[in-house]
Amino acid sequence: MEQNENYIDMIINSLKYAISDGGALLWGGVAALGSMLLIGLPFLFGYITQCGRSVLQGSDKLPAWDNLGGKFTDGIMILIVGLVFALISGLLYVLVMPFIVVGAIIESELLLFAGILMLLPAIAISAIVSLLMPAAWVEYAVTGDLIRAINPICALRLAARNPIAYIGAVIATMIVNALLSIPAALVVTVPWTTFIGYASAAYVYAWFYRQTNLAVPVTGMSGPAVAAV
Repeated sequence: MEQNENYIDMIINSLKYAISDGGALLWGGVAALGSMLLIGLPFLFGYITQCGRSVLQGSDKLPAWDNLGGKFTDGIMILIVGLVFALISGLLYVLVMPFIVVGAIIESELLLFAGILMLLPAIAISAIVSLLMPAAWVEYAVTGDLIRAINPICALRLAARNPIAYIGAVIATMIVNALLSIPAALVVTVPWTTFIGYASAAYVYAWFYRQTNLAVPVTGMSGPAVAAV
C-alpha cells in the first residue's frame, strides 16, 4: 500500500492488489466457488482477513494460500461476527413485528401505529448495524479479538475515528462491485470476480484503517495484528 495515496489511486490499487498474484487469484476463485456450497466460506473469509493484515503490513501482493488451518479458524470467527450482527438486526424486527401483526389481526389502529412508529428506527438501526459490519471485520483482522469484533460499539468507535474515510471506503467497495458486475455477466467468471471484490475490499478497509492514524500492526502475516484502538 502506498503512503498517502489519494482516493482514486486507492480504488485502482485495490483492484491491482486483488489480481497481483495469478496463483493466489486462481485458488481464490476456487474458494469462492466452494463458498457457494458453504464448504469454502471459512477458507475464503479467513484468506481475505489475512489479505487485510498483509496490506496493513505494507504488502502490495496477495498472500500465499498456506496455513489453511489458521485461515479456517479466522473464517469461522468472521462468520460468527456476521451471524451476531445479523441476529442484532433480526432481533429489532422480532420486537416490533408483533405490534403490527396483532394490530392487523384485531384491527387496532393504536397497535398498528405503535408498530409502524417503532419500525422506522428499527430499520434505521438495522441499516447502521449492516454498515458497521466491515468495521467489525477490521476490528477482528487487527486485534484477533472476537469479543471486540462482535461488539457493535467497538465497530462504531472505529468507524467514528474517521467517518468520512469510512463512508469513502463503503462507497469505494460499491464502485468496485459495480465495475466487476461487467465481467461477472459471464457466469463462468463469477467465482473470480467475487474473490476480486473481497480482496479489493480488504485493501480498501485497510486504507480506511490507516486514515484513522491508529498504530499499524507489526505482527507476522499469519496471525492477528496488534494495535491500540
